[in-house]
Amino acid sequence: MVSYRTILKQAWRISWKNKFLWFFGFFASLISFGAEFKIISRSISQETGFKMLNNIGMFIKTGIFSKNALNNALELIKTDLGSFLALILFLLLILAVFLFFVWLATVSQISIIDAVKKITKNVKEKITIKNQLNKANAKFWPVLWMNLIMSVMINGITLLISILLIFILLQNKPIFLFLYGIIFIAFIPIILFLSFIIKYSIAYVVIDGKSFSSALKKGWKLFRDNWLISIEMAITLFFINIVAMLAVSTLAFLGLIFIIGIAMTSTIFIISSQIIFWFLITIAILLAVAIMIVGGSIINTFQISTWTDLFIKLKENKVSGKLERIFSEGNTPNKL
Repeated sequence: MVSYRTILKQAWRISWKNKFLWFFGFFASLISFGAEFKIISRSISQETGFKMLNNIGMFIKTGIFSKNALNNALELIKTDLGSFLALILFLLLILAVFLFFVWLATVSQISIIDAVKKITKNVKEKITIKNQLNKANAKFWPVLWMNLIMSVMINGITLLISILLIFILLQNKPIFLFLYGIIFIAFIPIILFLSFIIKYSIAYVVIDGKSFSSALKKGWKLFRDNWLISIEMAITLFFINIVAMLAVSTLAFLGLIFIIGIAMTSTIFIISSQIIFWFLITIAILLAVAIMIVGGSIINTFQISTWTDLFIKLKENKVSGKLERIFSEGNTPNKL
């Protein structure tokens, strides 16, 4: 049996040695595999849900769907057709950019999964960004729908919990607070389990070429048979994610402080020039942003690689959970 350590090491080797995957990792982060981190962080803090409610309220207050908005649009067409067409073109441009990034994020996710499969199975095929993007288009729609399901579930649960919390605060009754705790405790595991099923379903689509419905059924079966392993891996990656993000943030902060220090020292003791000072400050900010982008891309590539390799090993029955190995009689577990 393969241990988690082996899977994590292999995922790291794949992520580090194949640096072109970082390109995909950056865009795939828009629909990141780190759903567990989002779920847990949003559950702990309801700020995201309150922001969503506030944004929805502000959008409704704009009156964009009211009768007056329609009348104003018709009046604008009559009085200033050029401005109306310019507005429509601007909105279409925003929509086109949004759809482009949705496409790029989805095919990037598919490309990493497919590349990890080829590398893991030693497939003798040249792996390039162009080739991966071309092949990813064939799996685009089922993967997109699965990601949409995951996104709707995460944001929907966050919104519902926030609405329930507001209702409880207004009622100010202990029984409702108890009910909130029960619902909160029930919903979080459910959404986490669904995120695992979606992960495996996407892998079935990309790696085995399954259809949308078939992938969901097989994803559910694979999770059902390996739910303990899935939870253990999610917990492991959750803490790795926190440590990695702290390390990247610290590195970016130190780089920023170092260059700012050079800028201030140069301005005070060497060359008293505001142009040089602000030039160095700009370089410092760009460096910090670059470190955060590259670091985030590597982390996301590593996470997708880990789940993909775990999926492959689970299908081949080559991995068992840590707790399962500890409590299995007559088993000699590989230590993490």
